[in-house]
Amino acid sequence: MSISNSSIRLRTLTTVMSLVTLMSFFIPAVFRAGGGIGDVVTAVSVVQKTDAGSAAQTEPIPPLVILDAGHGGEDGGAVSADGVSEKTLNLSIVLTLGDMLEAAGVPVVYTRTEDNGLYDGASPGHRKMTDLKNRLAVRQKYPEAVFLSVHMNTFSAAQYHGMQVFYSKNDERSKLLADLIRETNRTYLQPDNERVCKAADSSIYLLDRSGGCAVLTECGFLSNPEEAASLSDPAYREKVAGVLCASVLQYLYGNESIERTTQ
Repeated sequence: MSISNSSIRLRTLTTVMSLVTLMSFFIPAVFRAGGGIGDVVTAVSVVQKTDAGSAAQTEPIPPLVILDAGHGGEDGGAVSADGVSEKTLNLSIVLTLGDMLEAAGVPVVYTRTEDNGLYDGASPGHRKMTDLKNRLAVRQKYPEAVFLSVHMNTFSAAQYHGMQVFYSKNDERSKLLADLIRETNRTYLQPDNERVCKAADSSIYLLDRSGGCAVLTECGFLSNPEEAASLSDPAYREKVAGVLCASVLQYLYGNESIERTTQ
């Protein structure tokens, strides 16, 4: 199966509007009662509007989100039984998610936007660690940003399935976002998913060494034939991206959002 990265990036205005429409399905918490697309834009706007005759307020800087598509280049990650690589699915979801967030006014930084690893110049035996260190460097460049890494899962037994979210223990805000992703997923995509969010240990390099809000989402098991087939469907991946987008927007703009983004 071949998924064109360029086709993902080249979205027309109509496509962007369809993404916003998709977001409206996944983000009821952001909508006002009886609202529509205009209310979503209002809810996530970072411009503070003032009443006529009142003094102008300072426009706040939008919160930044770093999107990390796991693996890439010679590191394909997990592979499904029919040959679909994790690296390709990760990037597809990340690029779609980035389009959604940017349509909502949220600036995005990517660790990669193509099928490449972050290990230029490293010898073969050091490429994996170089790649991880370079991803961490992107995170450390923007310490106040939300960091969201997208991966796929695999296991020796094919019956296991479902999204799994890990969070950094270094900042309590990470668990807030992880819980939002879990609950949004259960509400709109996988109602029977009983997996709990887990604190990352040292085996998850980026979360173990990341400050600020940082989570890693395993979007499904490529070792499960049914889930692998779903993840190979662009429409399903768009729903996964919608779940992640809804969760990030609720984290950034929901109750106590100021404390979540400025502490």
